[in-house]
Amino acid sequence: MTDLQYDGKSFGGFLAAGSIDPRTKTRSYAATGFYTAEMASGPNARVITEATVERVLFEKDPDIVASAVQFVSSTGDRYTVKATGEVIICAGAIQSPQVLELSGVGSSKILASHGIDVMVDNPNVGEHLQDHPLVLLSFEVAEGVCTISSSDLSVKQKLMATCV
Repeated sequence: MTDLQYDGKSFGGFLAAGSIDPRTKTRSYAATGFYTAEMASGPNARVITEATVERVLFEKDPDIVASAVQFVSSTGDRYTVKATGEVIICAGAIQSPQVLELSGVGSSKILASHGIDVMVDNPNVGEHLQDHPLVLLSFEVAEGVCTISSSDLSVKQKLMATCV
């Protein structure tokens, strides 16, 4: 397929540039999108799977600074990893605010009602949450059947003329 447009005026098949690598035609996810060979070979990178982050731990000295991350393994063992630099929360649209709130960052009224010590009173955390669910359909048609994803330019021109 050639000459794809991402301005809302494309007809037929397309690929979502944010989830498919246009060069290799493979799906992007955390490992392929962010865990590069350079990162994997670094001395300070370690991937831990089948673990759930419970909260970020903070120190007050004099400012509030993220100092460690507490997580639980699939066996139920709890671990704390000390941060020597930054703590980056990238748990998605749902879990990132959850981790922040469990860590004491959020609305003081909500946190206090759940017995969570307030580290940073920010009433915006976890509010007006929106995710972007997407449902994709994939199908095959019999050879010779004309579809709107047809490579026949005249078909696309007729569609554009009737819909624009």
